[in-house]
Amino acid sequence: MMLVIALTLAAKAQKEAPLPADLPPYGTQPAYQPPEVRVSKLENGLTVWLILEPGVPKVSFRLLVFGGFSSDPSDRPGTSELLANTLATGTKTRTSKEIAEQMQLAGGDLEAGANRDCIYLATSVLSSRANLAISLLRYLAENWTFPED
Repeated sequence: MMLVIALTLAAKAQKEAPLPADLPPYGTQPAYQPPEVRVSKLENGLTVWLILEPGVPKVSFRLLVFGGFSSDPSDRPGTSELLANTLATGTKTRTSKEIAEQMQLAGGDLEAGANRDCIYLATSVLSSRANLAISLLRYLAENWTFPED
């Protein structure tokens, strides 16, 4: 009996209220226009993708190194994630707090992570501070350390 009551209440709860009569008619959905992607290659072999979004006073950088979970040794899963988690823990000359403070000065923050295909460092900062952010990403990429603790 309780099952019948529960099913009846669930069925009543799922009934949708009618839409208001004064809603505007459906219009046609414009076709999605993806942003233009400009791809170039630096002398050192680094591939750079530039995607402009006019009107947004921010710039995003993502430094990717191919690898990720799919490259982890079968006897040591999670190696990529462990590596990614150490990227912002400090360098030879800067602590993690100093790194975070510098990113905050640029109006952004730092993200390090791993996924199936890569390990990455990423940030979104005020466009007026782009040089500071890209310099810090470069510094981190060149000065990673792996603290014992």
